[in-house]
Amino acid sequence: MKTLHLLRHAKSDWDNPDLADDERPLNARGKRDSKRLADHLRKHPIKVDAVFCSTARRAKQTLKAIQPVVGAQVTEEPALYGAGAEELLKSVRRLPGRLDSVLLIGHNPGFEELARTLLPAKEAAPSFPTCALASLSFDAADWKSVAPGKATLTGFLTPADLKG
Repeated sequence: MKTLHLLRHAKSDWDNPDLADDERPLNARGKRDSKRLADHLRKHPIKVDAVFCSTARRAKQTLKAIQPVVGAQVTEEPALYGAGAEELLKSVRRLPGRLDSVLLIGHNPGFEELARTLLPAKEAAPSFPTCALASLSFDAADWKSVAPGKATLTGFLTPADLKG
């Protein structure tokens, strides 16, 4: 059994037009949402063997908020920035077999497209607002066996679910 967690970065700031896209930081809402997610994960932990994070500033800031709770080894992965579903699936299939549960932190539209690809056609893929976390399970012995339409959505959280 393999589990893939997809976390879209929290809400980013668009106020400075001089910043390159990958340099945009989280805005106040993004910081608040990522903290709420960390609080939720503290109370309802997920098993994660490794974290792979986009090199975009907003993704790394989202990671910083949750990393103390997740506690897994982190690898910054440039390929997650701007990747579409096909590229993301190739990255997933290259994951080491010793890892059973992996968290990817990245971007839309790639994450939403990947979820749509991996879930059965009859199961609607969730829409990924910022700071959404989807958990997909696969009845697979290794990551190379992960195939379109073979995932089961075992969890999905959005910031709206965490407001209290």
